[in-house]
Amino acid sequence: MNVRIQTFRRKNSGSIFHQRGVAALLLVLLVGISATVVTLGTMSYVRGSQKSQMTVHGQTQAEINAWTGAEALGQYLNGIEVDTVTTAMDDVVFSRDNKKIASAEYKSDCSQPSRDLYCFDVNGTSAGHNSNLEVVYQIPIIRDVSYTEISNPIVIKGDTDVTGGGITYLSSDSIDGFAVDGNLNITNATESVASGCATGDIHVDGGGVEDNGHLYSSNGDITLEGLNLVGADIWGGNINIFAGSGFNFKSIKAVKNLNVTNAGNFKSDFIHANAVSFALGGQLGETLVHSDITFGNNKSYVDYLEAGGNLIFHQDDQSHVPEFARNSKIAGKILVRSGETLSAHYNSRFKNIEQGRTTTDPGVPEWPECNVDATPFDVNTLISQANYIFYIDDSDKPMLKIQNVKRASDDKSIDATIDLSSEGGMNTAYLHNKPFFQCEWGSKSCITSKSNSTDGWVFDGVAHFPPGVILFAGKGNPNQRNLAPMNFTLASKRGEVGPLLNTILVTGDITLGGGGGGLQINAPYFSSPDAVCGGDFYPANLCDKSSGSWQFEGTWDGDRVERNYPVANTSIMVNHSMTSSGWSLEGSVIVGDTFKTDKAMTNVHGVIVIGLNSEEGGGLKITEGGIVVDFMDLDSNFLNIPTGNTQVTDESTLGIPTAMWARYY
Repeated sequence: MNVRIQTFRRKNSGSIFHQRGVAALLLVLLVGISATVVTLGTMSYVRGSQKSQMTVHGQTQAEINAWTGAEALGQYLNGIEVDTVTTAMDDVVFSRDNKKIASAEYKSDCSQPSRDLYCFDVNGTSAGHNSNLEVVYQIPIIRDVSYTEISNPIVIKGDTDVTGGGITYLSSDSIDGFAVDGNLNITNATESVASGCATGDIHVDGGGVEDNGHLYSSNGDITLEGLNLVGADIWGGNINIFAGSGFNFKSIKAVKNLNVTNAGNFKSDFIHANAVSFALGGQLGETLVHSDITFGNNKSYVDYLEAGGNLIFHQDDQSHVPEFARNSKIAGKILVRSGETLSAHYNSRFKNIEQGRTTTDPGVPEWPECNVDATPFDVNTLISQANYIFYIDDSDKPMLKIQNVKRASDDKSIDATIDLSSEGGMNTAYLHNKPFFQCEWGSKSCITSKSNSTDGWVFDGVAHFPPGVILFAGKGNPNQRNLAPMNFTLASKRGEVGPLLNTILVTGDITLGGGGGGLQINAPYFSSPDAVCGGDFYPANLCDKSSGSWQFEGTWDGDRVERNYPVANTSIMVNHSMTSSGWSLEGSVIVGDTFKTDKAMTNVHGVIVIGLNSEEGGGLKITEGGIVVDFMDLDSNFLNIPTGNTQVTDESTLGIPTAMWARYY
């Protein structure tokens, strides 16, 4: 038994050891396969994760680029022409490091230009991925300022008072004279020569109406006294003519009544009125009266009378009975006045007059017209045409923006924005080692601690300005055309220095003081091209040398060159009020509120437009000094001036865009 059992054990022991070797091999194999599977799985996961992360990153970057493109589009739209947006924006590309990151395209189907709404597709790209945005901007159109050719040498919105000094103008026969939207009062003037119209009452006592001139009131009365008139036309409501040395009218039209009192040597070639009353007598041409006509204490001579009422005379003797050269007629009766009593009278002394013609009635004249273009304006609309802009930035620093200016030595642009604060040096005396804005009676900077005080910009002892269009303004951003009102005072000018060749624009008031000498400003277009363009710095928007010699920029219309920038026809354009003492201004003057003269006479070669920005009317106020307006020999190239009217043209540009909404699609 024991032997068998031991033999059995030996045989089983070899079999077990054999099985253990196979199992070990299988275990190692299975572990290796598992490790391989895990490794391959990990590799596949990592690869898939990397691919997913790359996809997410690429899409995210595309979305970022789309928003970057939308922001760049907003900056691109600011200041471009309206026509470019609506006709030429099929595919605007935005790049970074020479690689395309986004593009934009205008969508007309969701745009509403009439409401300043513009719609765009913006596509951002990155690593083959795309992100699409639909963006809507609200963008105001910066309307181009329009220009008008002035036919009146003086245009005034507001009452005009000349109570000292004087006012006169020189013009051709075709010029209408002044136009006042308000009352005109000329009294105690040392010298005034007036001709024109007003919408309110007109009162002239002293001075005079120019020979063959006119005074029209479209809705008021006219009172004349102390005058000597030759060939004048008078037309208004009630017309009152008082004492004077001589009245010789071409015509008188009174929508209401004509009253002539103590007027010696009265004569009028034509009269048409509701009623007529003479305290004395006179020589009358054709006379048409709707109701009664009363003759005074002297004899009158009438060419022809037609009246719808009565004829009343003063005394029944030959020295008082009026005489008629032609057969005349009245609807009423011939009456003689005795004290306060009127009685019918007719005798042989009356010739060529028939009473009782009941159908006789010449009616009354219509009111005359007096058109005053009273559209408000803002010099901010002219910022793009300016060459030098003095303003205050958002951090209250005085700044000077230079634009549209080139250096004569190399014809390169000097456009820049200069900090004029104490930190920036406050120096305007020289630029590129050439005289620039110089004051203080020599080659010193015009910017001092008082130059931009609470009183505004104050320049004293001006010795040099570069030619061109200069704007003085307050706080704001010139690019947004939102500069606040601020005053400018040109206190004095160095006498030996020639005229300043500038257009001066001011958002507030301007004061032209009487200190120094040579007080003269010539608008660029009232100067020669060589004078404006031949200096160290020249206004590139006004000057052209393509023909070999300096000319002003313009467009040939088949007859002559129409100049491109009529703002250069103005010497002064100010949003608010103006005060001047003894200056000569070659170029038109446009004042938003009140224009006052002080001490010495101010001379203007051009037109004057006053009070267009005043709700209550600014007007012209002269208590001393006075003004002479020379309108002679000026054609439309000189008479085109900016007005408050604006218009949308092919060259109108867009303002600052505001994103209204955006969405992915």
